Amino acid sequence: MNPDKYHGTIAERYDVERCHSLRWAREQLAVADFVRDGPVLDVPLGTGRYGEIYRERGFAVTGVDVSADMLAVASARYPEFATFQGSIFALPYHDSDFATAICTRLLDWLRPSEMQVAVAELRRVARTIVATIRHGHETIRVNQTHQLSAWYTAIDGLYIEDRRVTEITQDGVEEMFRLRPPTWDDVLAQFQHHGHTPYFEMQRIACEWFGHVQPSPETHRVTSTYWPAADLVKVIDWMASKHDATAEPEDHYRTDLPPRFEDGPVTLMRGGPQRRTIVLDGRRRINRWRGSPGLYPVLLIEWQR
Repeated sequence: MNPDKYHGTIAERYDVERCHSLRWAREQLAVADFVRDGPVLDVPLGTGRYGEIYRERGFAVTGVDVSADMLAVASARYPEFATFQGSIFALPYHDSDFATAICTRLLDWLRPSEMQVAVAELRRVARTIVATIRHGHETIRVNQTHQLSAWYTAIDGLYIEDRRVTEITQDGVEEMFRLRPPTWDDVLAQFQHHGHTPYFEMQRIACEWFGHVQPSPETHRVTSTYWPAADLVKVIDWMASKHDATAEPEDHYRTDLPPRFEDGPVTLMRGGPQRRTIVLDGRRRINRWRGSPGLYPVLLIEWQR
């Protein structure tokens, strides 16, 4: 992420321009629920949006951000916080210095190889990681048939041991539940089963969020399921190993499907925040659209070791 993007008046107005969104409110509630122990590392700290939560609970807080101006705003609000201008890829702290590491609105922007380094650093310095990634309840169009992409779900799920989701509707109603993450075998089985059309029905593994379809049976709402850390690392390593940096634009990369899926390489072109395009072998184009405007589901992910 470019640190020069968040300077001057942009840093000063960062919270003001975002604090009324549903996604912002959802993240605030989620972090308030999951941050239980200090000391806390918040990276990127930004303007200190979770500062009141930390202050009320008496946590010692260290914040890291690449933007000096964002840190200046945070320091003015919370002078008791320790701040450091730097990168998540090289945190200047010892192993297990923190009880909890908070990482919101960052992992979305990282390439798989970068994410591998970021997650490793967070796991090194903190016993528990609470992070968010944007995860739309989206449908894709495959030959005029609406389905959900197993391949893209595999990407969305690659860092998840425990998927805890907080949803806030337009009416402000909060619903919290935990979703069973797909295992590595689940992901490979989906590719193998569907042959040349990589899709699966979300309700087989998790829950539907917005009621676009009938809710999943209650049995799909698992109260406590963890993806073992070894599997977590394996999936991240697989994605990173398949990432091929090219001369294409930053948000365009190629990757290969798992070996048991035989339809060849996939090109994922991230066409802005509202659309994703997946191209299989240059023959089949799959477009993805977000669900209801303003309702961006956010997976809050908690790693524990």
